[in-house]
Amino acid sequence: MKKNLLYLSLALLTTTVACKKNSDTPAQKMISSVIFASANSTDSIAYVYNTDGTLLADEYFEGSYQSANFYQYNSGKLTMVTSSDGNTDINRTSDTTDIVYDNGGKIVKVIKRNQGIYDTLVYNPQGNPVKVYTVNPGQLNNSRVDSLVWDAKGNVTAVYSQSLFATDQYVDNYTYDNSPTPYASINGQARLVYYLINSFPQAISASNLTKETESSAAYGISYSSSYSYVYGSDGFPLNAGITGSDVGTLRYNYIQR
Repeated sequence: MKKNLLYLSLALLTTTVACKKNSDTPAQKMISSVIFASANSTDSIAYVYNTDGTLLADEYFEGSYQSANFYQYNSGKLTMVTSSDGNTDINRTSDTTDIVYDNGGKIVKVIKRNQGIYDTLVYNPQGNPVKVYTVNPGQLNNSRVDSLVWDAKGNVTAVYSQSLFATDQYVDNYTYDNSPTPYASINGQARLVYYLINSFPQAISASNLTKETESSAAYGISYSSSYSYVYGSDGFPLNAGITGSDVGTLRYNYIQR
């Protein structure tokens, strides 16, 4: 199963520390988990929030395997993410990601401290990332640049992934519906870092993925999956059927804050 599908999907095994706002303030709908079910397995990701609504953790479950990312803030600004591999214990983390900002408050560099890998970002005038350079000083042949294409609605419609030291290229193309994405409830800084960690373009897009195609002329591969949604009265997706290279269902769960 493709990695970005696993992060599209993710067993509802979490509690949230988020609470409702004052009764005079309209409640905000926030994604709490996404569950992917196929003929062979059920995988899930759960989202946990701080009391101010910022993302505290995402927890991933695939059979007996589990992992998590924990988001840490300083004066309201996301500064670090600690990750665990094989568990969801914040005291047993395996990697630390540092977040670097420019003077205008944009994230310009993300450093995976333990791995020595770092991402640098370039933005368009609208403030959307259009280039992500991933550099691995220890293995430069694994370094690459991802070029993101955006539409006028705020969706990532294509990602061109090119090795910095070879000619091979992967192309991912995406189409969307016109309904709001559940991932908009994740605060902006964490939402971008979540995308960078998980390579999951829908996390930073405005709407819901209806089709994705991955291809590489150099390697002669092509994968394509389509998504058909059932929506709630507010337009947010409740579940989806998946056909094509990946086959299964998604179920979206929410909380009100």
